[in-house]
Amino acid sequence: TGEKVPYQIIELSSPQAPTPMAGHRYALGKIDRRHAMELVFVAKDVPPLGYKTYMIVPSRGKADFPTTIKVTETTLENRFYKISVDPETGAIVSVYDKELGIELVDKDAPHKFNQFIARSVIDGKEYPAEKSMVEKGKTGPVMGSLIIKGEGVGCPQRTQEIIIYNDLKRIDIANRLLKDSTPLL
Repeated sequence: TGEKVPYQIIELSSPQAPTPMAGHRYALGKIDRRHAMELVFVAKDVPPLGYKTYMIVPSRGKADFPTTIKVTETTLENRFYKISVDPETGAIVSVYDKELGIELVDKDAPHKFNQFIARSVIDGKEYPAEKSMVEKGKTGPVMGSLIIKGEGVGCPQRTQEIIIYNDLKRIDIANRLLKDSTPLL
């Protein structure tokens, strides 16, 4: 149809990224950069049990697509949600649904949303994340993200990514944990 579709080019920046085959793709990207790159767009109106074809064609200039996504050091926002993250624990402390006008995170819950907790099988003692670092992740006309990195008891490496989309009322959370050999944890 010749319709321009908003797109975003994302480059894999770390072998620990919470994306499928990150280590493999990162290593191959050192040889051929294309392995570490993705073209991201939203395929709309795909019929059930069917398909829709998109053609990628070069353009003369970079297309400028409008977006409602805002990414700060501890918040993600689009026209559907405003998400806030605790910079110390990396847990999600608020998901406000703008359309419904309600907070979706239970502030009275014993643990925060998507909070890292290690629990001893022997005595049931809980160990929350020891330290976290929140940084801006992807940002563009299709999606935006926050990346939380840290560690915890029995987990020397933790990477979490919270992703929102410009045109989809959807939140994706990807967690990648490297657990050490501590037994019964």
